[in-house]
Amino acid sequence: MEELIKFKINSEMSIDIILPCSKENLTACDDVKIIFKSNNKEYLLYDHDTILWALRCLSASLTAALSKRLTLPAFFEGRDIGYMWNLSLHETISLQNERAQKEEEWQDDYLIWNFKEFALWIYNKDNAFCFEVTPVYKWHFDTQKAPAANDSFEEFMASYKPSEIIKIDKEVVENILNQSEDLLKFVNKSL
Repeated sequence: MEELIKFKINSEMSIDIILPCSKENLTACDDVKIIFKSNNKEYLLYDHDTILWALRCLSASLTAALSKRLTLPAFFEGRDIGYMWNLSLHETISLQNERAQKEEEWQDDYLIWNFKEFALWIYNKDNAFCFEVTPVYKWHFDTQKAPAANDSFEEFMASYKPSEIIKIDKEVVENILNQSEDLLKFVNKSL
């Protein structure tokens, strides 16, 4: 029997963690699914991985944002974080070189989760906190199939736009962090 844990962002947005069992039976190694809900849209961000890892990533990212360590790098020059990540990831995969891999390391600070089609980021901007949901070029990770002619990376980037950009209050970030750390303490007991 699945159970739902909801981290509320506002009246129309939430991060939903779908547990494979009741919270009381949950262990650190249980796989969960995480969905970002906004109005009537759903973005699958995390699947087939452990709740322990999901909560550690979320907690670390929120803590960094609250410490105001997540201002976007100057080399973005006004470009979107997901756009820059897709570009960096494509270059890393295409070039398979050390320089491109080093340049991609910036994303580790801002990326909370990504799964196939979407990624969730957090960063500081203008004394506010921003969650951003961005599309992911689906052929970055699916090497079994070749992209169709009308599904090229260049076409994806030409029509690229973030799915959601949400400015959130400090209190909301603190509340989600507190909820996630409480749940993390609970699952850590199963280790």
